[in-house]
Amino acid sequence: MLRVARLLKPGGVVGILTPNLDGLFARSSYRVARRIDYWPAVSPPAHLFQFSTRSLTALLDRADLGIAVQRRASRPCPNRLATHLAAW
Repeated sequence: MLRVARLLKPGGVVGILTPNLDGLFARSSYRVARRIDYWPAVSPPAHLFQFSTRSLTALLDRADLGIAVQRRASRPCPNRLATHLAAW
């Protein structure tokens, strides 16, 4: 994230779309995954890192990046993210 912050122009915007590690799906699927010793939600190449709202906020803070807008969705919505970024 430090590299992103260095590359970003003043006033620039970064869009991040990531599953919420503290979300309902992650919490409920992990309970099942523990029983079968396999949790595909954390398998590369799909996801190299997992974030909760708290851990992502901490990562952005360390890079001196703020959160302009934060939204939660019940399913992935990359098109909606692109629409929001285009509005900036």
